[in-house]
Amino acid sequence: MVGIARYPKNLDALRFGWRWYRIEDERLFSPLSPIRTVMPQSGCLRDVYVVPEAENIWYVTEMIAAQRAYDIALTFGAVSGPFSLDPDMPRIGSVKVGSYQAHGIFTRHHVTLDHYDLPICRDYDLAKLQRIEHRVHSAKAG
Repeated sequence: MVGIARYPKNLDALRFGWRWYRIEDERLFSPLSPIRTVMPQSGCLRDVYVVPEAENIWYVTEMIAAQRAYDIALTFGAVSGPFSLDPDMPRIGSVKVGSYQAHGIFTRHHVTLDHYDLPICRDYDLAKLQRIEHRVHSAKAG
């Protein structure tokens, strides 16, 4: 992944993306924000960054998990524009989106996340995340 920009080829075709969070006090916080920004109960956010492909976010979160930097959760959700490339994270293809609606939370940590109105998956790997992407993209095309 070193030195390679992994942005989507067609931003206008972007419909879904992944986000990662730091779990604190049974809430999901943006790990890169200088302000403790919490994901709202509905999972709906405006003007945020997403990683379009599971494979790219997977490597980042596995590195964080290996360092035991913090407890991690992922979300997968629908996105809409306007879109712009994130100049700070080209290696993972990060894109700023106008809106993001999470559809599910993925975490291996056994914390209570009852605050969220979203399904929670605690058993996942890269293959499972990629199957989710494939199903969504297949449904969109069909």
